[in-house]
This record gives sequence, C-alpha cells and structure tokens, in this order.
Amino acid sequence: MREIKASTINRPIFIQCKLYFIEKLTAFFNEEKIPVPNGFSVENDVSNENPRLFTDDFYIVFIQNFSKLGIGNRRPMNVVEITGIYYNMIRNQLGRTLCTGFSQVAKLEKVRDYMIRGRDIADKHVEIFGSTLGDELLPSASSWDTLPTASTSPTFSDKIMMFNILSLNGIGIGNYGRNLGTTQRHDLAVTYIRLITEVGAYAEDGANIMIQNGWMEQAPQAPDRDQLAHKKADKKG
Repeated sequence: MREIKASTINRPIFIQCKLYFIEKLTAFFNEEKIPVPNGFSVENDVSNENPRLFTDDFYIVFIQNFSKLGIGNRRPMNVVEITGIYYNMIRNQLGRTLCTGFSQVAKLEKVRDYMIRGRDIADKHVEIFGSTLGDELLPSASSWDTLPTASTSPTFSDKIMMFNILSLNGIGIGNYGRNLGTTQRHDLAVTYIRLITEVGAYAEDGANIMIQNGWMEQAPQAPDRDQLAHKKADKKG
C-alpha cells in the first residue's frame, strides 16, 4: 500500500488521488523515455485572483451533461431521436455560454474570434434542434446563455480555453455521430451529417491555432516499422 505523506493528509481524497496518478504517470513516461506532457497548471492557466467567469449553476449543469457518455438504454426509435435532439440542444446551449464567456477574457485576437465563431455555430445548432422539437410540438430545453458574468479579466489562459473547446468539439461530433447511427429518419440523418461537417471544420481551425501557438502536444506514438526497417537497411549498406 502506498505511504501517504504527512503533508498530504489534510488534502481532499480526490486531490491525493490526482497527485498519486500524476506521480505514477510521470515515472512511467520517464521510464519509457517519453517526453512528459506539459499539461496545465493553476499557476499558468487559471487565475484565482480575477473575478469568476461562470456561476455555480452553470458549472453544475455543465458537469452533469458532459459527464454523460450516452442517452440511456435503447428505447423506441422516436424516443431515442427526441432524447438525442434534446440533449444535443442543451449541450449546444452550454457550449454557447462557454464560448461567450471565453470570448470575453481571451487575450489573442485569433482566440477571441474563434470563440465568437463557436458561439455563433452553437447558437445556430440550438435553433436547428429547437425547430426540430417544435415541429413535433415538443418543448425546447431551457436556455442557459444568460449565465456568464460580465468579467473581462483573464480567468483562464488562452491555451486551456482552446483545449477545452477542442475537447468539446470532439465530444459533440461523437454525440452527433451516435445519433446519426440510431436514426432512421432521412431528414435527421441529413441534418446530423451537415452539423458534423461544420463542427469538424471548426475543430480543424482550432487545432491549427493550437499548433501555431505551440499548445498542441503530440501523444506518444507506436514505432514506425517502415522507418526502422529502412534505417537498418541503410546501416547495412
């Protein structure tokens, strides 16, 4: 059993677990001679001195929605489609709020413009899903776009904000793809394909911003067998 240092006893258990895993992962990377990712830190990417950017209500709803991996057990087709549309609408409302808040505190113009573009895309997707529910005489999800505060102080670094939006882009594409795979309505399938294409292009532009600013860290890769084979052949030659 791992010995707990006296300096960590008074820390919450989840903080102790996090530090333990960071320690183990760092040792693993070093042992395998793999560069340790820079990741994020409170010192460089989060400011506790500036005014808060979002309310507790937003954080709670955000965590609840984006921690869900699916929409529950398989149900009759119409229920599955309605449920998918409803949750996609909520998540786009949350994404719109997030991009709105991030656009207020972004330092770089490219990052600020990217957040504004994301806000507009999310807003359009909310309208599309809302209209789809309205066509079925179903109520739309409550709006969350009034929750960002008026703060313009840099609560978060541009790097961590871009990372979060790119991560949510991937989650959004995955959600759309799952709903595309379960619908048998042609109109919904066409809509999901169009929205996936739009989010994919947006995500690609975001990745380019990350790369241009040196924020994109490459994950460890499997050995290139062809390259190794040619290298050995060159040595023999």
